[in-house]
Amino acid sequence: MSPTSSAPKKRCFVIMPFGDRTDADGNQMDFNEIYTHLIKNTIERLGIECTRCDEIAESGWIHSKMFEQLYVSDIAVVDITSLNPNVFYELGVRHSLADSITVLIRQSGTRIPFNIQGLNVIEYDPRSMASVEEAKRRLLTMSVTASS
Repeated sequence: MSPTSSAPKKRCFVIMPFGDRTDADGNQMDFNEIYTHLIKNTIERLGIECTRCDEIAESGWIHSKMFEQLYVSDIAVVDITSLNPNVFYELGVRHSLADSITVLIRQSGTRIPFNIQGLNVIEYDPRSMASVEEAKRRLLTMSVTASS
């Protein structure tokens, strides 16, 4: 750590599918594009390090690295668009382990499962720049307390 920095850099762990996948309605989506342009670029504007599980380049059991990130990260951003069981598993682990900021996002129209219906969810429509910009603004607002 350099003498000018007094605290370690804040971290954000992103929970979502990787690459081209189908959403809950069976439509193809490029989740890498959502990650890069909606989530990562937005979070990093706050000076927060943003990582997704496929970016962890360490050897060893990937689940131990995932659990560590779920526990230590100041923010978790969770995209529930695909209604993917792995995403919900990691969300449950995050809720169990960490009393930190967890932000849910979804493509507009994605059904929210009963057990998380009471949580705030940021919506985005990848076909609408205005919607994506509004989602970025809300993501910044919900994440800003972790950066201070």
